[in-house]
Amino acid sequence: MSISITLGFLFLFGFFGLSFLRFDRFKPNRYLLVGSIYLMFLLALVLRLWLVWHNDGYVTDKHIFQNWALKANQLGFQDFYYANMFLDYPPGYVYVLMGIDKLLETWNIGFFVPFASFMFAIPSVLCDLVTGAMVLYIGTKKIDMLHGMFFSASYLFCPAVFVNSAMWQQVDAWPTMFLFISVWFLYEEKYVVSGSLYGLALISKPQMLTFVPVYLYFCLKDRKFRELGKGVGCVVLSILLVALPFTRGLNFLWLVDLYRKTMGSYNFYTLNAYNFWGMFHMNSSELPIDWQKGVLTVVAPAVACAVGALLYFGSKRKDTLFAVPVVLQGITFLFGVKMHERYMFPLYVFSLVCCIVLGSRLLFGLHLSLCTLNYLNVANVLGGELVVLHSMGVRLDVEWWLSVLQVFIFIVMLVVLFVSFIGKESGDVCFSVTAVED
Repeated sequence: MSISITLGFLFLFGFFGLSFLRFDRFKPNRYLLVGSIYLMFLLALVLRLWLVWHNDGYVTDKHIFQNWALKANQLGFQDFYYANMFLDYPPGYVYVLMGIDKLLETWNIGFFVPFASFMFAIPSVLCDLVTGAMVLYIGTKKIDMLHGMFFSASYLFCPAVFVNSAMWQQVDAWPTMFLFISVWFLYEEKYVVSGSLYGLALISKPQMLTFVPVYLYFCLKDRKFRELGKGVGCVVLSILLVALPFTRGLNFLWLVDLYRKTMGSYNFYTLNAYNFWGMFHMNSSELPIDWQKGVLTVVAPAVACAVGALLYFGSKRKDTLFAVPVVLQGITFLFGVKMHERYMFPLYVFSLVCCIVLGSRLLFGLHLSLCTLNYLNVANVLGGELVVLHSMGVRLDVEWWLSVLQVFIFIVMLVVLFVSFIGKESGDVCFSVTAVED
């Protein structure tokens, strides 16, 4: 972990500096460019595998995943969610855990050897690469291959991304991948595929409920009620099919109860998320037990939905769709309660796509800044890295500073998104090839 903070600042200044380059000065051979892309993905994979092998991850989370994998295969599908143990994930990712456990059993590898821990991080690493490939595709489609490679690299080598999958060894990359591809297919008006993929995101992690308004806004704006019904049907069908093997007698109420308990747990103002509540040092402070808890729980998501609707319905651009998840996740994370430090993860890729479709250097700088600040938040929780500053004589209130900066940068980003998508041409299209508008 000692090197990761240095990598974070190198990322911030390096990619922000590269964003000033005029890519039209470079006319690389197509074969050379394609070869460079393959090399980029290989390097991104090797870097992640190296970090996984040399980091213990967040031990508590890792042991929970290993225990779930073992218990799922021991108990079987229909007894797993009825066992008396801590279990707050829906079954979407449980299939992956069961598959890893079966592989380890086939290869006769015990749970407590380094390679077993290594295996549990591989799915998230691969999801990072798939998401990076999707960014490459969108960048190439909207601008050109060179820009696509640049934006893909800014995702693949973003410390806020690899600290989650390779260093913390969490699974946020899995539902985020499904969500991201789902929103792209929604943008392409392929409702069946989009709804099915969003269903897979929802059945993998309850926090994906945050993004339901994205789909509602898109269909309601153009009065596509039939397509909305078709998409909802695909979402529900995906969820039920994934949950079916774990269900007794076609009674899916256990799944509703699981979501209710999960969303109702962690009754704290903030759990290591350096946000509005972190500014007042309310980390791990319990929420009030009366009606105030209910109000505090819903107010930020409600405001996020209202602001997202204002942005989307006020814009004439179809690609405003990619800005709505940024609004929903950013406001919920920075002003909502019960937030963990990792909950901003889906925002990274959507804010990057906004940079692609707008071609804004200012927005790209804000994207890099917010990613770096949240990376420092996560890295500090994971390894207490910023504590070393005290030993250097720097007296820094890490929680307060990162909270203030994250809130401030996001508010500026929000203003830029409104000006860019609703206002007239901002004049900040600075990449040499202007992104294609709808």
